[in-house]
Amino acid sequence: MGSDLRIKKLTLENFGPFFGEHQIRFPSGTTFILAENKDGRGKLSSNGSGKTTLLYGICYALFGKTPTGLMAGDLVHRGCTQLKARLDLGEGYVIERVYQKSKESVSFTNPVDGVFKADKKIAQARIEELLGVTYNLFFASLYLSRTAAAVQFLQAQPAKRADILNDLVDTRVFAQARALVAKEYDKINEGWRSRDGVLSYQRAQIERWQQHIQSIDERLEAVEDTERKRKSALREQLAELQEKIDLCTATILTKPRHTMQQLEDDRLVLLNKRRVLEEAIQSLPLQHRHLSVGNCPACGQEVSHERVEEQERLRKVAAEDRARLRQEMDVLDRDIERVRQSQEALRLYATKAEHARSELESARREQAHIQVALSEASSAAIALAGQRKHLLEQIKEASAQMEEMRVQQEQAVIDLRLYERLKGVFGSEIRNVLFDSIRGSLEAHTAAWLRELANDLLKVTFPSQDAKNREKFDVLVQNGNAVQDVAAFSEGEGWRVSFAILLGIRQTLMQRTGCKLNLLLIDDPIGGLDNAGVSTFMQLLRDMGDRRLAKTILVALPRRELVDGASILTVIKEQGRSTCNSGHLTSDHL
Repeated sequence: MGSDLRIKKLTLENFGPFFGEHQIRFPSGTTFILAENKDGRGKLSSNGSGKTTLLYGICYALFGKTPTGLMAGDLVHRGCTQLKARLDLGEGYVIERVYQKSKESVSFTNPVDGVFKADKKIAQARIEELLGVTYNLFFASLYLSRTAAAVQFLQAQPAKRADILNDLVDTRVFAQARALVAKEYDKINEGWRSRDGVLSYQRAQIERWQQHIQSIDERLEAVEDTERKRKSALREQLAELQEKIDLCTATILTKPRHTMQQLEDDRLVLLNKRRVLEEAIQSLPLQHRHLSVGNCPACGQEVSHERVEEQERLRKVAAEDRARLRQEMDVLDRDIERVRQSQEALRLYATKAEHARSELESARREQAHIQVALSEASSAAIALAGQRKHLLEQIKEASAQMEEMRVQQEQAVIDLRLYERLKGVFGSEIRNVLFDSIRGSLEAHTAAWLRELANDLLKVTFPSQDAKNREKFDVLVQNGNAVQDVAAFSEGEGWRVSFAILLGIRQTLMQRTGCKLNLLLIDDPIGGLDNAGVSTFMQLLRDMGDRRLAKTILVALPRRELVDGASILTVIKEQGRSTCNSGHLTSDHL
């Protein structure tokens, strides 16, 4: 659809001075809005009657606020809590805003969605999307007022103008691309910041771990020193035990050659031999009294010499045998004593051996215990070594993660530079290229309107900017040899130039952006002009209607005598409340 939508009907309820519900229908073409303020100084007074409020009602219905930024809470009729503004644009497009108890709802009926209801921001975005015009661009081209955004746009700094004209050059697709780039940039930047924070934390954590390892090393060194001393003492104990074991083993191995049984058998044999010897000694004849030749003193028998000799011989033999046997007994006694001593030694050995075996067994158990203790590491050392190993593994893992993050950070820096460049490309650079593409059209349309308002005395140009000043949108006016920015012109002359420029912007808007609103709202265009200027402006307004510049042209005028043969809408204010009467005004009504 082209620019086919016009204002067919406006419904206001408790809006500004309009108390209750008011339905205002607008014919096609130009309608002049006049006013009578019966609360003022006279019947013909129009100030404060509600002319501008009608235009504000249209603006509020479209955008939820007025050109001056007034919201529903500022516009509701005094003493009321509810406000409604409904705008019928034809072709099935109806916008209705309802404000009640500090809450505002929006309903947008259109051929695409049917009845579209959503959050205010979402609904507003949909309205601007389907109507093809934004708030800033609407008030820079379709709503013309000496005090509204249109003139403020021209009086703004060139950089501010560039921001407003973003919509005129239709940078939405590039804005979307830039938004995606900016989102990705923010995502990468956030990732970079997040990783930088993690890296800082990891560096601090590794430093803490290293300090902990140093502390563990110191404690481990002390534990190992204690362990060395402990093991050294254990080895000394082990050496002493080994000596004891060797001594016990030697004691056990120093075994007598004979057993107790053998010695007992030998003793019995020796005792038996001694008994035999004792018997032999006892069997020897007793020693006879010494005989001499003559008579025996005992028996008185005569003792012969031979007998004496025989007796002496026997006596000697018996003495010798007794001496020999006694010698043998002495030998046997010594042998028996030796056997007894051997038995005693054997019994002593048995006692010592038993004690040695017990000592040996105890020593070997203790030796085994010490050997186990020597083979085992200190539990404290094991725990510290485990902590140290765990910390080293954590440092290794963290270092690997940090290295990976450093690579990611380097790539992120490259990506950030790229996306920073893309933001510029899809932002001001694209916009400035598009600005260049509309400059010719703006200059042509503006020149056409300026000829009617200033009789070829003035010329407006929109010069391109160099690379250093691409963020600006200059509007230069040439008057003879003098060239200056439009914002520097005097009030009357500046308004004529501004009006021509704004009409040029409007025509460019209609051609380039697909704006569906075929209307023009003009609020008090003649204030501050001399009679010639007023005459020129009124002729221009009539010509605009004759040319069908827009399907709906609403012009709020302060003076009724300026209008002749046109559709009019009269706002009458009485006792603080305004109403509307429509009609057709001719010279007979003046």
